[in-house]
Amino acid sequence: MKTSYFLTAIIVLIATMFSFCSYQLDREEGGKQETSTVEEVESPYYYYQYKDGEYVKIYLRINTKYATLTLKEPQVPDDILQRGITASGFLSNDTRYWTELSIEKDLTDEQYFELLADIKRQNKDVIIGHYFSNLDGTKAGGTWPNFGLKIKQAGDMVLMEQMAEKYGCVISDHNHYDHSVYEISVTEETILNSMEIANAFFESELFDWVAYSLCIYSDKPDYYSTKIIH
Repeated sequence: MKTSYFLTAIIVLIATMFSFCSYQLDREEGGKQETSTVEEVESPYYYYQYKDGEYVKIYLRINTKYATLTLKEPQVPDDILQRGITASGFLSNDTRYWTELSIEKDLTDEQYFELLADIKRQNKDVIIGHYFSNLDGTKAGGTWPNFGLKIKQAGDMVLMEQMAEKYGCVISDHNHYDHSVYEISVTEETILNSMEIANAFFESELFDWVAYSLCIYSDKPDYYSTKIIH
């Protein structure tokens, strides 16, 4: 991979994201802030966003009209496309190819999860991911296979490796300028999605920070020069 973890962790900024430097300068002011509307409390889907000096828990809903697919080659299997599914172009981080799937049928959450599970059963070598809406119904984005984190001290490498093994993911890259910053990636064998695993790393409180962002496909090259493949 070419550069640090955030080359792949952020493709289209779904909410107001922060720079690498803002983590370093503001993290000591951070804390977890959670709102408590009924809908938020009932939603099991969320991720943490660093905003205005603190971590905010962003609650989500499943969006059954979309899913994400990560592959080793930029070719969507025919059996997926034959299910009334269309694919966007591809985003590439030089190791895998990510595409946004649009689902023609209107599905219940249960039908949606079964569809994704069946796609995975038939295609062991892909990563199928969930898609989400914000609580106001606007499109939030889908899971991206990578996230970044910063260990507190060199000895915490062992903790990171243990958690990666526990959740079936891998340490896929590190920041060449700051060797305490790493990228974690899910694989084709990982059970949970990347957002759930990033939350687990964050909630362990073992790391200085954990950075996660959802992704929406765009055919315009982003700031971090991710390749667009049509």
